[in-house]
Amino acid sequence: LGYTKEVLRKAEKKASAVGQLEDLLKKRESDLTRLQENRVGDEEKNQDNMKRLQKQIKVLLKEKNGFHATLEQNFDFVREKKISLKACEEALHEANAANESLEKEL
Repeated sequence: LGYTKEVLRKAEKKASAVGQLEDLLKKRESDLTRLQENRVGDEEKNQDNMKRLQKQIKVLLKEKNGFHATLEQNFDFVREKKISLKACEEALHEANAANESLEKEL
């Protein structure tokens, strides 16, 4: 009878330990599930952030291209003005030469 009680007591201890292990296992499974859900949430946040950054990059590229186009227009404008200025300088030089010629004749 004493041996049976001892075996029963050990069996109860083992059952208690198994119960504790099962509880711990459930807790770890719950933790794992929570971590996986968080990871999925983080991946969704990362996807959202990536999409937002891609949109910002597109906008910045459009702005850069717009600035480049404006810069080209400004260069074209300056080139045209330089050509006009040069034509005016040549016309002024010719007018001065003609004026000098007239003054000599007088």
